[in-house]
Amino acid sequence: MSSKSIFLTSKQRSGNAFYFFLFYVYNSAIKVLQTALNKDYGAGLDVDGIWGTNTSNALGKHYVKSGETQYMVTAAEILLLLRAYDPNGVEIPGTFGSGLLSAVKAFQKAQGLTVSGTCDRNTFLKLIN
Repeated sequence: MSSKSIFLTSKQRSGNAFYFFLFYVYNSAIKVLQTALNKDYGAGLDVDGIWGTNTSNALGKHYVKSGETQYMVTAAEILLLLRAYDPNGVEIPGTFGSGLLSAVKAFQKAQGLTVSGTCDRNTFLKLIN
């Protein structure tokens, strides 16, 4: 906390804490995705929570769909939980089952995405933003 913060009102301090929390969640969401890309595809990314060219390129057109088992499924489960969608548990590595399918479809519908049930690039991008 800087010395200037003592001159903020309690409302301003709580607002700053809220923005710090949002930044922390955003940063953590990217780290979850980077970790999964490294484990499943050997992407060699620094798990730094920064969305940049390397992470974007590593995501490429990767997706996960019903019946698959991999760390990207785990990432989808965690990212949906961070958005208050219940995938019916988290597994490591995750298996894409009916709970995750329902959560992905509900999230896609709420975000105005094509409701396919496949957690594709556009769905992952919405999950981390």
